[in-house]
Amino acid sequence: MYQIGINTNTMQMNNNLLDEDFQEETISDISDIVNYTLTLSPSMDSPDSVILSPPPSHAYVSEEAYQPLLVSPGPSPETQDITPYLEILEQPTEKFRFRYKSEMAGTHGSLTGRKKRTYPTVQLHNYDKPAVIRCSLYQCNKKETIQPRQPHAHRLVKKRGSDEIDDPHEVDVNINSGFVAKFPNMGIIHTAKRNILPELESKIKKLKSDEIARNEGLIRSLSRREEQEVRGIMGEANKSIDLNIVCLQFEAFEVKNKIYYPLCDPVYSSPISNLKSALTGELKIVRMDLVAGPVEGQQEIFILVEKVKKRNVRIRFYELDNEDIEIWNAEAKFSDLDVHHQYAIVFKTPAYRDLDIKNDVKVFIELQRPSDGARSEPREYIYTPSNRIPSRKRPRLTSDDYSTSSNFPSNEQPPIVISNLSNLPAAQECDYQRPLGQDSTDPNELSLEIQKCLNSLTPEEITEYLTTLDTDAPQEIYQKSVTIMKAQSAFIPFSYTSHPLRNLDSEETKIITDFREEFLAFVKTNPTKKRMSMMLKSLFEKSADVSGNMETVLHLLISENNQNLLPLLLKVLHKYQETDLVNMPNIRGQTALHLAVQCHNILAIEHLLCTKADIAVQDLEGNTAFHIIAMENAPHAILKLLCMVKDEHDHINMVNYDGLTALHLAVKSNNIEATKILCENKADVNVEDKKTGDTILHVAVVDQRLEIVKFLLENSNVNITKENYAQYSPFKLANLLLRKNTPITRQIYKLLEIYMAKFKENQPLSPDDVKEKYSKVKIFTEECLDEVSEILDKSGIWYNLAELLGYDHLVRSNIFASSKNLLQFAMKEKKSIFKIRNFLENLDEFDAVECIDIMVLGKQK
Repeated sequence: MYQIGINTNTMQMNNNLLDEDFQEETISDISDIVNYTLTLSPSMDSPDSVILSPPPSHAYVSEEAYQPLLVSPGPSPETQDITPYLEILEQPTEKFRFRYKSEMAGTHGSLTGRKKRTYPTVQLHNYDKPAVIRCSLYQCNKKETIQPRQPHAHRLVKKRGSDEIDDPHEVDVNINSGFVAKFPNMGIIHTAKRNILPELESKIKKLKSDEIARNEGLIRSLSRREEQEVRGIMGEANKSIDLNIVCLQFEAFEVKNKIYYPLCDPVYSSPISNLKSALTGELKIVRMDLVAGPVEGQQEIFILVEKVKKRNVRIRFYELDNEDIEIWNAEAKFSDLDVHHQYAIVFKTPAYRDLDIKNDVKVFIELQRPSDGARSEPREYIYTPSNRIPSRKRPRLTSDDYSTSSNFPSNEQPPIVISNLSNLPAAQECDYQRPLGQDSTDPNELSLEIQKCLNSLTPEEITEYLTTLDTDAPQEIYQKSVTIMKAQSAFIPFSYTSHPLRNLDSEETKIITDFREEFLAFVKTNPTKKRMSMMLKSLFEKSADVSGNMETVLHLLISENNQNLLPLLLKVLHKYQETDLVNMPNIRGQTALHLAVQCHNILAIEHLLCTKADIAVQDLEGNTAFHIIAMENAPHAILKLLCMVKDEHDHINMVNYDGLTALHLAVKSNNIEATKILCENKADVNVEDKKTGDTILHVAVVDQRLEIVKFLLENSNVNITKENYAQYSPFKLANLLLRKNTPITRQIYKLLEIYMAKFKENQPLSPDDVKEKYSKVKIFTEECLDEVSEILDKSGIWYNLAELLGYDHLVRSNIFASSKNLLQFAMKEKKSIFKIRNFLENLDEFDAVECIDIMVLGKQK
């Protein structure tokens, strides 16, 4: 794969490797220009001035991507008290939109500092006379060489009225200002390729003229020889230029007779990257088609991304421990051909570090850009075990394993029992207490009851037996759930609302018959509790091994909705608390609880839960019992029953391998009752779909679920402003869907609009909201005008305000006697109140800004 060298002075690129995407961003060599270098600034051999500030975790910059800038932070310790030097107090923001000339007609954001409401700021130390500090736009080399830095071809402009002022920008400093220079209201204009050389020539000529003036003590035009030297430097600067990364150069001068004499070495800011460039813009994974896959890797995944360069992007998998320390990483496999038009990538997952994992492992996926080390926000990915369902070896038990003093009758042969449960999954504790009366019944008494039941072949006798055994039923959960069911009927048969999943084949029917016979033969021996437990395990293992789908007899009985043997088996399993047996999965990863939910068999679910059936077990698609309920549109009593289980580990919010929670599925299936029950039981309404970042409100809006939208807005703490991976909030999606022009889309939009208005009442106004309110105000009120004028007259800042408004020539002509005259003139000239407010904010005149905000907004922001 083509890579960009990150340890050299510039990005090394072979022209014959450049595709059409790179040709758009790269300037070709100028072969006919003399490669002559002229030193225009002091040597860059002094120590570092600025160490790059740590970027956000999602935009990591590697140590090698940008080396510490080789500029002077000041003198050595021996001369620190006497030598002037510059210090950068506030670095510029790391990413900023470089705009084209055609985009500069309107009002756009200015270059800010890294902190809120700040601008690039420097301070001159060890100097006590008036000075001038300049700010210019320069190239940002990845490593310094013996060559000095060169100006950048892009323009650093300031708006002054309707005029654009190019760099260098100057600020006068003195003892009153603390020798601090702040540079607000600057923007970066992207220079078109055809104008690169003229722009560089203009800037380098200016530098050459300044150097000659310092050396000769006079200002003059360049000679032909000097212009030839400038063209040579221009050619070198053009070769190394990176159109998507710039930096600021700050210089301090003493000015004599309009000649600028440097007081110290210049300092350079940290890099400023073009926010909308594929080479330097923000990396982002917008959507993934899969969020889980096998531990061996090689799974093909499609992702949608923000604009990337095919030869300058990697996909990195990594894992963090409990301390958030990275313990593993690997790169996905893809080629340049797998990057589609800079917005989609198809790749294959790497193998995980341990191929023998027993449980799912959560890792993260991120995009990484080699040229500057930038990273995207990570997305979650799940590695699943290669063998989710462990194989069961069945060593033959010895006679000692099941023999006791109570032997089989002489005319009966002991059943063949084989058991090994060492690989069974551990049970998950739940909140259900041991049923009342469980410990009061001797195991031998239960065996006699089982014999009595099994010796009867009629359904009526089975029903009678179950009635007598109800005293041993799971009391706590039984009473809660049956109360729900008995509201409609005084007698509830076991088959209430349940239905078979499928018809069993002859082999599966034989498994049930064999189980019944072997179990009956064993019960006649009046076994102890220990031997009964061993026998149950043996018979379950045997049925699972014989079945083609690794289904135990319990799976089969639930699947056919058996009305005779299933009720008895469930009570026996509950009596002996055979948790491991009820949690045994079939070949699809489904436990008896999964199947009972699919069958809508509420009484089976009751007994399974009281036998500590694990609600967190996921099938091969990652679905828990909660997911099945939401997908199958199961009776609400079943969901309420499941929600009674103590959920210390937040299982209600587990995501399946499609990245969805049960709540997502309930909304997608328009199951408003399930949605309500899940929300009432603390399901997280703001959990993201791991593929798209959608919350359930996003889903409800897109799928036009009007009643669910109403419920979520009125009865939950749903975040109505949360954006998905594509940066759409539910309100933005509703606005887009208005194009359908249907009654439901309009109603949903109106609902969200109302709640957005309520939300904004208690939130600080956004910049767009502030701008909209200011657009309706054209003049100052008399009260506000007097207050602002008084503030500006005291501080003297109004002279600076006049300069920003383009009235500095009028100030020099003494046209304005006070700030009030200035503001009145500005209103007469129809200057924007919003622009005046922002200028004052840039000048740190916050008291005046507050007065204007109160006038326009009616309250403080």
